Amino acid sequence: MEDRIGRELRRHQLALRMIAHRARRRTICNFTGLARERIKTLRREWNVRSKGRRRGPSPTSLSAFFPSTRMRSEVSVIAVFCKVYGAVPNEKMAKADRYFPNLDRGERLCEVYEAYRTYFPASQVNFEQIVLLAIGLAERDSLELRNCVTCPRIVVIDPLSIKHRNCSRCERLEERRLFGSPEIADAATLSGKKTHEAVVGHQKQRATHRESEHPQKGKCGTPRNLKRNAVRTPRSATAESVN
Repeated sequence: MEDRIGRELRRHQLALRMIAHRARRRTICNFTGLARERIKTLRREWNVRSKGRRRGPSPTSLSAFFPSTRMRSEVSVIAVFCKVYGAVPNEKMAKADRYFPNLDRGERLCEVYEAYRTYFPASQVNFEQIVLLAIGLAERDSLELRNCVTCPRIVVIDPLSIKHRNCSRCERLEERRLFGSPEIADAATLSGKKTHEAVVGHQKQRATHRESEHPQKGKCGTPRNLKRNAVRTPRSATAESVN
């Protein structure tokens, strides 16, 4: 009897923590086992405003983890947190999106999110993205935690892709090596707009140089007018000779 009461108390506590982390109602139901109407009642009892809650379906696209080196670095740190707190099982889990959510893993994911936000309060990664990351790591067909190909750092990679297998530091070093200098690498990678403006300025300079070598002539100096003047000259000369 006490175990049942204790488990019910854990469900409500987990629901409160997930509501505080702005988790969607479906995510809370999957991890706690509580009904949707019960979650709605708890929100009303705890006076949780509906203004800041997230609506709609939970994120499912893993491509959101690889748009930039900063995001890849944050995701790698969160993946390590998931391993440390035991939020991701060591063995591969088939159909993880269905069998991964339970009470224990929900509590550990809350610990991961709270610890990560303590160390990185300015991070833009939300709780739903951490849930998606943990499910992908548990399934291992979509995401995998490995070492960087050039250094011992831990990175999250897509096993089906050959891109983004280096850590952010090694990627910056590789860009500098390819472009020849740090200044050129920074201009090419971080300032695409400035690079474009430099190319446009170079083209304008070449056009100006071309115009200085071949200046435009006036109407009287065009070859057509010169030919017309050449034709009129004999006529005027003939009129003067007659007079």
